[in-house]
Amino acid sequence: MTETENCRSMALTPFARDPYHNFFEKNKMAFLKVDEKKFDDLESVLSSKQCPKAILDRDEMSIRYEKFATPIKTTEIPPTLKKDYAITYLKMALRLEKEGLTLTNSEFLSCHVDFNSEPFFKDFSSIVKKSNNTRFPFIDFINNQYALISLYNKYPRLIGLARDGGKLDIEDLMAIEHKFANFFLSALSNLLSKPLSKKISRFVKVYPFLYKNKLNPLALVEIFKFLFDKNRSAEGVINLLLKELQSLPNFCFEGKWTDYYSSIDLEATFSEKSNWKINYQGNRAKAIIKVLEEDADKKYTLLDTGSNQGYFSLIGSNLGYRVTAMDYDVASIDHLYRRLKKEAYRYELLPLVVNFSNLTSNDLQRLRSDYVIALGFTHHLWYVEGYTWEQISNTFSSLSEKVFITEFKPNTKGRGSKTIKSLAGSRYELDDFTEALKKNFKTVEVVGEYTAEASTAGRLLIVARK
Repeated sequence: MTETENCRSMALTPFARDPYHNFFEKNKMAFLKVDEKKFDDLESVLSSKQCPKAILDRDEMSIRYEKFATPIKTTEIPPTLKKDYAITYLKMALRLEKEGLTLTNSEFLSCHVDFNSEPFFKDFSSIVKKSNNTRFPFIDFINNQYALISLYNKYPRLIGLARDGGKLDIEDLMAIEHKFANFFLSALSNLLSKPLSKKISRFVKVYPFLYKNKLNPLALVEIFKFLFDKNRSAEGVINLLLKELQSLPNFCFEGKWTDYYSSIDLEATFSEKSNWKINYQGNRAKAIIKVLEEDADKKYTLLDTGSNQGYFSLIGSNLGYRVTAMDYDVASIDHLYRRLKKEAYRYELLPLVVNFSNLTSNDLQRLRSDYVIALGFTHHLWYVEGYTWEQISNTFSSLSEKVFITEFKPNTKGRGSKTIKSLAGSRYELDDFTEALKKNFKTVEVVGEYTAEASTAGRLLIVARK
């Protein structure tokens, strides 16, 4: 690897299990370090049209990605994108199977997305030659990806648990969907010797997939042949998994704020690209457009916090910004991703499920952008989350490289906590907010007062610059 000032690690954390620990950034491109011994095998794989985003770079002893989005945590991936990750993974596994290769990793983060949120396979370092002892990780895939997607599909309320960091796997699927079989197999496992108990444990992990195919004898035969014949190709079971995942309907669930923009035709807003401003006729939207137009087409990055379904995120993308939209309402973010997919990933816009209150210092660095917008959000942080103006200013300063666009809402709900905040020395007043911002930003300007698209309450638009 060539050492330059522009080269830095892309890891989420310093730990080896970090799925990005082998990645580094150089000249605004991402590189994956790979063993030189694998280069010949990878060359044939990467020449395929299925891998247009990855380029073998022998000078750097790496694989180069030119449109590699910021590293993502599993909990930040919206449900539909997780399903698309799984499908992308299986398509790569099928491609490798035909070339005598396979994968050793079966986690969601074997895949990634480009600036436009289109998923692609990234973990080329996990590709190895097939052998009797190294085959497609069928059982691990069911445990790590298939079980979670199956639970999402049937029990959408569990999506919130995964968002909050809870882990869902095959044990949860067995406990919820197959209680009797789970009890019987667990009891049987306790009565058997260790070797037989391990076999029962492996059978438990594939039981839900077997049960799903109970009326398809050919599928059952294919699964058992793969499980008990080490020379059996994985093409059959991979195709079965692909067929099932691709046939799943959209996840059906709503969040607290999913209908926030119900008065706006978001479908029309996303489908209209050439004359997109026609969908932003409100004075508030026009004022935000005016600020963002100052640096339009400079390929700056923009972070939309509390983005909901991306109505304002789309302004940035239409003006040439590379946008990340984050919100804790997982349904809103999932709807946003589905729209981006429906529009053939033509917008540079990445939707992430993120709880602002749980951001770590590493997250602040990872998500840091040239422009940051927080519309209809800071009053929620002050009243509901208990932030002081200083904390709000400090956090958004850490996220903002150049400009922070936000609002102050004079008349807002949640005033039950105002007395407590006043006693603590933090008042819900415009002057208090702007003074706190001035400690981190060179200029702070109140641009004007506007009403939101879905509300009659006035909002003061604030632009803070460094």
